[in-house]
Amino acid sequence: MTTQDAVVAKVKDLQNGEMKQVSVGDTDVLLARVNDQFHAIGAYCTHYQAPLAEGVLSGDRVICPWHNACFSLVTGDLQEPPGLDAQPCYAVQIDGEDVIVSVPDSAS
Repeated sequence: MTTQDAVVAKVKDLQNGEMKQVSVGDTDVLLARVNDQFHAIGAYCTHYQAPLAEGVLSGDRVICPWHNACFSLVTGDLQEPPGLDAQPCYAVQIDGEDVIVSVPDSAS
């Protein structure tokens, strides 16, 4: 499987407990920093496509701003309804001060 890799932020851009929406090619991604670890999942709720970057970060979970669906930032798993499916989970690596996210070419 081939991937598209992109520098989406600098390490200093996000403090612990912060998140923001970034793009890797045509794919929107939610980037979050929790306990000095960066995580990347799909950017929109699987219920009504609410932007998760506008939601609430609680530990390693993001809560949808519209209907309170919860997703794991570590695995992308759906943890609370009304979300319909899990989120895609993307690989994150740190290279110096750059935060790089890898998205499969097959991502929608």
